[in-house]
Amino acid sequence: MAVYGQPTIKFIYADTNKPAPHFFGEVFENVHSQVFFWNADRNGYLKIKVLKINPEASYHLSSNNIKYKPVWKKIDINSNDTLTVSVEKNEFYIARSKDLYFSLCSYPFMASHDPREIRNLDDLPDSIFLKVSDYIKKRLGPKLREDFKFINGQIVNLNRLKKVNHRWQSSFSEYKLCFAYRNLKAGINMYASKIELDSSGNVLKDLEFPIVKPNTIQEKIISLNDIKKKVINEGFYNSIDRTFYKNRNNNTEIEMGFDPELNILLWKFKNLTYHPNNTFSDEERVYNAHNGNYITTNYGKGKWIDN
Repeated sequence: MAVYGQPTIKFIYADTNKPAPHFFGEVFENVHSQVFFWNADRNGYLKIKVLKINPEASYHLSSNNIKYKPVWKKIDINSNDTLTVSVEKNEFYIARSKDLYFSLCSYPFMASHDPREIRNLDDLPDSIFLKVSDYIKKRLGPKLREDFKFINGQIVNLNRLKKVNHRWQSSFSEYKLCFAYRNLKAGINMYASKIELDSSGNVLKDLEFPIVKPNTIQEKIISLNDIKKKVINEGFYNSIDRTFYKNRNNNTEIEMGFDPELNILLWKFKNLTYHPNNTFSDEERVYNAHNGNYITTNYGKGKWIDN
């Protein structure tokens, strides 16, 4: 028979003690198995309902919002009490603006299995923590290492994934860890990329960031402002603030990327043009982010669907 736990969470802001509305909360059984998720209401209340409680298991509340410090708190799943949870601001977070480049890591959807998100490298097993730390030191060099911060990550329970997802593959990585590079002088709020590892800590996917050695071009970054001026002078950059994507003709999109063959970061400027027959075309100019040199122009086309 179905059994429901009925604890209630009340999210409040730590600095004001006022309700924190619409915070997303998850409950994990035995650390790695998600058994509940929902958003708090406008008053910060989240009513938890867990089906089929395991009396031998432990349960934790998790809440992850990049603007705030992570929440990971053990809860009594059989309690009817209200547990107040204070959310503290994340000092690393800087609000997005048009003058600073910002990106986050994306993670694949895994049907019937939502891995636990971590926000601290200390949540990793010691052996994995040491391998990741050594990897970061060797790859980034002493100058840029301090400009990197671990943002979030996933610990994938491969045994559970294999049971609940028929698309499971043995090549799936157990650890997906997102790091962000920040260089405010260069106009970079966050440039995020992932490293992926297997259960033994072997790297399956490298960080999308150059291998940096002392006194090399990779230590220098051309600022977003400077490269934008160059693109403007070339007559390629346009800025049109419009609401609907299909009307945003020639509104230049900016991305930062990584070329593993050249071992360099890239600044990318893309202009999209939407046509009356539900098609679009795009033109993307690519520049070396370390010296500002033009590299290539890419062209694309496709169809869009009007909702």
